[in-house]
Amino acid sequence: MKNCNFSLNFEYLTAIFILNVAILLIEPFMGNSLKVILLCIILITPTVILFQGNKELTENYKILELNYVNLGNDMAKIQEENQQLDDELSQLIEEYIETAELLEQLQTELENINQQKINLEFDIQERINEILTLSEENEIKHSRIIDLNDELELRLNNVQQLRESSRNLESQILTLDENLEEQEQAINQLGEKNSELNENNIDLTKRNVELIVENDELNEENTVLIEDKRKLTVLLSKTTVENRDEIYKIGKNVQNSVAFVSTGGGYGTGFFISNDGCLLTNAHVTRGNSQVTVELSNGRTYNGEVIKTGDHVKNQRGVRGEMDLALVKVDIPQYMVSVPLTISIDSPIIHDTVILVGHPGELGKWVIATGSYNGKQNYRPDEHSFSLPSVFGGSSGSPIVNMNGEVIGVNWGSGLTNPIKRTDNIVVWKDNLGGLIMNNQQALAETSSTVITFLSDTRCKV
Repeated sequence: MKNCNFSLNFEYLTAIFILNVAILLIEPFMGNSLKVILLCIILITPTVILFQGNKELTENYKILELNYVNLGNDMAKIQEENQQLDDELSQLIEEYIETAELLEQLQTELENINQQKINLEFDIQERINEILTLSEENEIKHSRIIDLNDELELRLNNVQQLRESSRNLESQILTLDENLEEQEQAINQLGEKNSELNENNIDLTKRNVELIVENDELNEENTVLIEDKRKLTVLLSKTTVENRDEIYKIGKNVQNSVAFVSTGGGYGTGFFISNDGCLLTNAHVTRGNSQVTVELSNGRTYNGEVIKTGDHVKNQRGVRGEMDLALVKVDIPQYMVSVPLTISIDSPIIHDTVILVGHPGELGKWVIATGSYNGKQNYRPDEHSFSLPSVFGGSSGSPIVNMNGEVIGVNWGSGLTNPIKRTDNIVVWKDNLGGLIMNNQQALAETSSTVITFLSDTRCKV
């Protein structure tokens, strides 16, 4: 705008200057009229020049104004872009700062991880060294274990041999004791007869022959008696007489696991259910005692601790839910109970042949009785009865087994008020002196299912 004004003034002044110069040059030659005309020209010319200059100035001003508006818009755009750039720059600066902080943090973590890696590699190497050392030790220990197992097997074999030797010696001692007793009796008899012969002066030769014959007969009878004493007393019902040999064999096997149980106030029967010394009997046999005495078939006695009893109530048979059972832990070596009795999981069938081994007081110890299963009774919800000829005082706790030797019941009492006496129906067999045949007598027993329930929460290895 300033440049345009300067140009217009310059032209205006130049025109006036030229006219003045021209007037000065031609003034001597002009008249007054011409001077007036020149003066008018001088006055009009600047006006014309100024008018023309103002027109151009107006057009230039409009152009400049338009350019100024455009420059203002461009400036606004530039300022807006500049503001956006400033915002982007600020954001970039913030992101840079955050990135720098994150980078520093990551570098720190990387240093920690590298340090941990170094530590782990060191620990791994130590563990590898320990594993190598343990492997060497394990090989040595494994070799030692093999040697110990061989030694253990050898010792077990020695123990088994010693056990067999002990049993043989016990049998030999028993046999020798019995032979000695019988021989003493025979010697006494012979001495009496010899005195009688001496007194009566009988023919020594004839009498000597008779004595020799009698001695042979006595020796034969002694042999039979010795053999019979090794056998159990067998009580048979009339329906089981034909199977007495098989019954005797089963009863003999069961006898090894049956024991005589006594307390300060009474006695009964029990049987082993595991080779770690767990013995089952009646609760009323233990009579509330915590300790009992247990006698085996070989005559040895051991102490037993009562570790569990059922909910038996004395003199209140028929109470629902009661279990007349007791579990005794006997302090006995495992080899002494090599074959404990097995509890049957099958229920017996009516009229099945059953076998009881126990200690009926009126009949002595180690008595086998046979009979049959009668079925469920109404004494208690789970009460069962058996027809057996040996339910006397002392039979409580006796195992009742099937023909497989498995326990199907535990005798706890009799269903008859007048039990059969020892003197009734005595039959002497040639192969088993003292055998008895009796009519039915009702035995009441806990079933094998009740036994299994009773033993479910015990530590015995059934």
